Amino acid sequence: MVQETFLKAYQIDDQKIDNKKAYLCKIMTNRCLDALRWARYRREYYVGPWNP
Repeated sequence: MVQETFLKAYQIDDQKIDNKKAYLCKIMTNRCLDALRWARYRREYYVGPWNP
């Protein structure tokens, strides 16, 4: 998550961002929440064979 966040931050122009620290925190928070939602989705919708 950290590497993805910094890679995304380096692609954005610094002049568009007022507070770089807050921007990085927001990106990291959103990515972590997305990962949790995706993990929950994968647990709820299992498509493989069901074992008795």
